Amino acid sequence: GVSAENTAAPARVRNVPLIAFAMLEIFAVALVWRTSVLPFHASYLTIKSNNYFSAGIFPQSFEYAKSAAAIPTPYLDEQTFLQSRNLIATVENGALVNLPGWKAWHDLVRNLSDRHLNDHPRNTHPHFIYARFLQSIARHVPEDLPFAEQEYLAALKTSPKRQQILHSLARFYLERGKKEQGYEYFRRAAEVDPEVGESRWYAGISLFFDMGRREEGAREIVAAMKAKAPYSPKNVREAVIISTAYEIVRDADGYLQLLKTVPSLGGGDSASYVELARIAESLGLIPQRDLILNAVVKADPASAPRFVPLLVTHTATSINESLKQTPPPAVTPPTPAMSAAKPTLIVASSSPSGSGPRKR
Repeated sequence: GVSAENTAAPARVRNVPLIAFAMLEIFAVALVWRTSVLPFHASYLTIKSNNYFSAGIFPQSFEYAKSAAAIPTPYLDEQTFLQSRNLIATVENGALVNLPGWKAWHDLVRNLSDRHLNDHPRNTHPHFIYARFLQSIARHVPEDLPFAEQEYLAALKTSPKRQQILHSLARFYLERGKKEQGYEYFRRAAEVDPEVGESRWYAGISLFFDMGRREEGAREIVAAMKAKAPYSPKNVREAVIISTAYEIVRDADGYLQLLKTVPSLGGGDSASYVELARIAESLGLIPQRDLILNAVVKADPASAPRFVPLLVTHTATSINESLKQTPPPAVTPPTPAMSAAKPTLIVASSSPSGSGPRKR
């Protein structure tokens, strides 16, 4: 006959795979919940927090931020980016102290960033954003500053050729008065791709002003203008710096090319244009000098008497002589016309002319 024990055996065998399958289903649901449902809800709350922040409803924004941060999710990059960005902007606008509970918000961003980078230490961008956050808010929380340097270096370690990180680290050191280290990172950025003019511009500016190595800085600034992706000056003040570099290396043709862009630039005053005229004179570009000075006189009539000896009576042969022959005008506030002045410069030739110094 068949025993009871032998009859029950097949049922036990059939129950094992059913239990395993049920456990697998539970695991799959938990995995989907943690990697899809929870991250989606955290993202939803983070976006709501960001929208309330943009609307200036800060207490509600912070509540949503806290709720999102409390959700166990492996994806914290969106939270760290948006919350860091908002606080950085608040600091730069000088409004952090007016933000309700800003210190608690600071602590939240630090906690989020530390958690995220502990799980993803090789992610470059979160290191960079965290570094910027720490550097920015260190004006109010000085103890954060060493961690800013640490995060910049961690970002650079994961992406040693990213120019954005090199530029930011250079500025970090320059702001701390560490000129050698600041210049070194600008130099490294320029070496990554010498045909990117922006990096060479920063390296040249650092050499020229921070390091006091004017000739080397001038050569680097000129190289920035002649790179395959040349640097574009943002205002007249930068154009004056570039013109000074052309003067130092005696590059009249480069100066003439730059001069064509000046009328489209803003941020100039009469002193800037007079300096451009002086450099034109130094390079032997007398027609261009006179064009600039006539534009200055037209925009700022009060300056006209100072250039009469040079432009009208011809008793002076240089800007400096003309200025010496006439007393300075009474100090008056700048007029709107002068602030908006954009001289019309027509560059007819790159050949030096007139009685000024010649191109070497």
